[in-house]
Amino acid sequence: MASSDTAIGGTCDEQGMSTTTLAMQRNIMANERTFSAWLRTGLALIVAAIALPRIIHFVYWAWTLKLIGLIFIAIATTVFIVAYWRYEAESKKLMCAGAVMTPAWLIKVLTILLMATSVISVALLLHE
Repeated sequence: MASSDTAIGGTCDEQGMSTTTLAMQRNIMANERTFSAWLRTGLALIVAAIALPRIIHFVYWAWTLKLIGLIFIAIATTVFIVAYWRYEAESKKLMCAGAVMTPAWLIKVLTILLMATSVISVALLLHE
């Protein structure tokens, strides 16, 4: 019979998992989920920017769709910057409390790659 404090492999005390540790892990995962949600939003904006001129053909001035696409890409780049800024701010708070976070260099490299994707998407948008 399993009691309410029994986890796979033993009780919570045997695994060294206190409620404080579990709460910190939830906060870490919430921070990572929020970061990934920001990144998904930015990527969706880039996809919309590239797809918009290719899908909609009935607009008389094609440059308006490209302008809208450029605005989407600018917003996506801003979203990537804000995502990194917010993630780092929350990570610093959690690290002060003793949390072990995803390495900062990895988050920074991911953000830089996504910003490079924004630049490449401008070239894709304007190429025609």
